[in-house]
Amino acid sequence: MKDTELFTRLLGIKRPWFIKEVTYGDSPERIDIYLDHEPGILLPCPECDRYSPVYDHIEERQGQHLNTCHVATFIHTRLPRIKCKVHGVRCILSEWAEPGSDMTMAFESYLIALEKECSVQGVFRLTNVSWDRCWAVMERAAWSESIRHTYTRVHWC
Repeated sequence: MKDTELFTRLLGIKRPWFIKEVTYGDSPERIDIYLDHEPGILLPCPECDRYSPVYDHIEERQGQHLNTCHVATFIHTRLPRIKCKVHGVRCILSEWAEPGSDMTMAFESYLIALEKECSVQGVFRLTNVSWDRCWAVMERAAWSESIRHTYTRVHWC
């Protein structure tokens, strides 16, 4: 089995996305996975869900993912921007990372689970993720949770 096939299965990558390349960095402590999409696809506008053609791509983003066999793993992609007839040019939402985050949702979920069990300093020591990044994940999770509670309260009144 090729490494691209293995990681496609492990990460649950689905069409129109595919793994273009898997590299093992300059040191054996890093795996880099490069995602791409099929050409000529239509993608949903993040505002209205209307499908539109790809307009261009943003700069490559890198997100830290869960380790693979204790090796730091990073996902790289250039997210497409679409040209919606209603909203104009918009960047699509990533299926694997929150907007502006440098971590995948799976890695953030892992950090949140650790943060529920131990201090941020403990999470930092266990994961080698900086204190600032650990706090940022916790703040995003708390903000998302407060929005979810507000939404639930408003709609259940």
